[in-house]
Order: sequence, then structure tokens, then C-alpha cells
Amino acid sequence: QAVALGSSPADAPGSQISRSILDILHAQTLRLQAMNDEIESARHALSKRKIIERAKGELMDKQNLNEEDAYRLMQQKAMEGGAKLVDVARLILERAQADSESSVQSG
Repeated sequence: QAVALGSSPADAPGSQISRSILDILHAQTLRLQAMNDEIESARHALSKRKIIERAKGELMDKQNLNEEDAYRLMQQKAMEGGAKLVDVARLILERAQADSESSVQSG
């Protein structure tokens, strides 16, 4: 198939199809990357939520608080310390773990 005079091989129909396919592939790649980013963000949020829920449960158990009061206590500690809620929750869980380990060792 001859290329018309005055046109470049890049203007050939096969080349246009190749560009279209590459454009579609590029768009799909961007969509997939965006979806992967959303999934990773959701996983991270869920992980933080689980930590907060576990810490809340720990406070409810050890300090005999209801769910709302346990959550408020964590919020208050986070605000007082200028920390993130999840960091306060991690600290609560770390202390509970340390307390548990020391009671096992002394028992």
C-alpha cells in the first residue's frame, strides 16, 4: 500500500490506528492506577479504623467506659497532645500490650 505524496508515514491509516490503540492503553493504565490508589487509600483507612476500634475496646474494658466516652477520651488526648487519633490509639494498644506482658511475667 503506497503512502500518498506529501503525507508522512505517520499519517498512514495503520499509524493512526496504532496511535489510537496507544491512547486507549494509556487511558486504561491511568484508570487502573487511579483505582489502585483508591484501593490502597481505602485499605489504609480501614487499617487505621481497626486500630482505633481496638483501642476503644481496650478503654471500654479497662476503664469501664461506654463506646462514646472511650472515643471522646481518645479524641481529647489527641487534641491535647497535638497527635493524630490513630497515634493515640496505637499508644493505648502498646501500653495494654506492655501491661499484659508484665502481668504474665509477674504471674
